[in-house]
Amino acid sequence: MTVQLIMAFLGTAGFALFCGERKKFVPVAALGGVICWGTYLLFDYVGAGLFFSSLFSAVFAAIYGEVCARILKAPAVIFFTPAVIALIPGRTLYYCAAAMVDNNFALAGDFAWQTAQCALAIAAGIGVVLSVFDGVEKFHKKN
Repeated sequence: MTVQLIMAFLGTAGFALFCGERKKFVPVAALGGVICWGTYLLFDYVGAGLFFSSLFSAVFAAIYGEVCARILKAPAVIFFTPAVIALIPGRTLYYCAAAMVDNNFALAGDFAWQTAQCALAIAAGIGVVLSVFDGVEKFHKKN
């Protein structure tokens, strides 16, 4: 597990650098990747399943991004986008494509379903958190 968290830090930092993020924000974004992946591992360990593990990890990544954005006076997207990179279902997408090439459509369907669950959970988790933060901000501006 420690190796996975270190790799999450390095992978997130590499993605942030690759995307041209300012160097002073790279460690903060990389820490978000560790928190996101650690959350995924925790929920997976307790048996939450692929969808809910991905959903709660994306929620934590989005909350982390919003909090960091307010503290560091920067856009939230530069913190939560690198953080969720560890959740991207690249492995299952690859296996889905490989099964399709091998004409094993039953296995391809299984991997496609796993990929869709993960992608939907990530989108839903981020979407809910961003909507809540946006609603709270609009409420405070009105009052």
